[in-house]
Amino acid sequence: MVVSMKHIFQGVLSSVSHELRVHLTGTGITFQTSSDSHWKWALYYLGPFCNIDNEIVPHEPQLISTDSPELYSEVLQSLADTKPRPTTLYSQQAAYEYAVDDSLSVFRHAATNGLVIINWSDAQILCLANPRDPSHHYLPTRTIRELLYRHLETKGFVSLHASGVVSEEGATLFVGAKGSGKTTLSLIALAENNTHFMSNDRVYVGPDYGDAKSGLVAVGWPSTVYASIQTIRLFPQLSGILDGSVPLVFIQQEDIASILEQRLWSGNREYLQAKIDITAREIETLFLTKTCSVAPLRRVVLPHIREDLDRPIVGEQQSSSMVSTILSHQRNLSDNNSSEWPSLQRLMPTSASTLVGRLSGGLARKVFTLDAPPEYPKQLDALRLLFSES
Repeated sequence: MVVSMKHIFQGVLSSVSHELRVHLTGTGITFQTSSDSHWKWALYYLGPFCNIDNEIVPHEPQLISTDSPELYSEVLQSLADTKPRPTTLYSQQAAYEYAVDDSLSVFRHAATNGLVIINWSDAQILCLANPRDPSHHYLPTRTIRELLYRHLETKGFVSLHASGVVSEEGATLFVGAKGSGKTTLSLIALAENNTHFMSNDRVYVGPDYGDAKSGLVAVGWPSTVYASIQTIRLFPQLSGILDGSVPLVFIQQEDIASILEQRLWSGNREYLQAKIDITAREIETLFLTKTCSVAPLRRVVLPHIREDLDRPIVGEQQSSSMVSTILSHQRNLSDNNSSEWPSLQRLMPTSASTLVGRLSGGLARKVFTLDAPPEYPKQLDALRLLFSES
């Protein structure tokens, strides 16, 4: 089995037709693929967030991908008699791991049946996408994303459940649980406050090694804006999504029509909470903005949308008392016992144990609570108040 796996690595490398280097904050990954769809999607999805060029650097992790049905079937068949063990391959996706030997491991992504093979001795990762899965092009891109941010964690960064925008003064992060207003407030900032898009769901925060005086830096996580129908209806820039005049990458117009039709028979407003994926490229086009993936951290905002308010309230918080609250919204803070990509620690070991102290000092006079009414004009007033007073 080991011989056949190494043979497959060699076979895919010999058929490579595209090559690029994806790099961010001092690390890079060489990506080679024989798949046109994998290549195009990597440029489209990672392009707004990462630097992409053709300058290949030796000794960096190498990721290779293919959507060849023959190679995929060959490896899947070779695993048929091997008993897998459950593990965690992606942040929110179950997977199975097949231990081949000390030099090779194979993971099977449970949702798509895509295969990820890791050659430890040569720091090579092979993605064999399931060609029958309509989203197979996403497998190598997601793997690249995880590797890049594994590197951030080695440098002392922590990921927060946050949306983020960037202005001339730096990054503003909206940190909170689902439904706290993160997406709506960041979109209002894009529409009204002349800001750039950073991320919608996850942002990394850590020490700025380029300039010690600037304290902390924020790094956006490549992701889509997952917006509800209710949120989309607030913005003229997004109105074309619902009437079909603006096609989206992730969702077909008939799916949107199906969501909207629910209001005719549901008897309630639950359909308004149905969500639609909008990519960073589409946000750039619709809001006439750009993506800024790295910026000095200016402020962290803990929003709370309240029905009982008639005007916004902004409050500055002591960073020492708010760090635990902020960290309670972290996404996959890794340590040596983490199950998040456990084996990849052999390629990029993780240690973020010193971050809490750095975060406490770096967030001095940067943490704010924002209580706002649910109406768009009043939330806009809340943002104007926030940006003027903080």
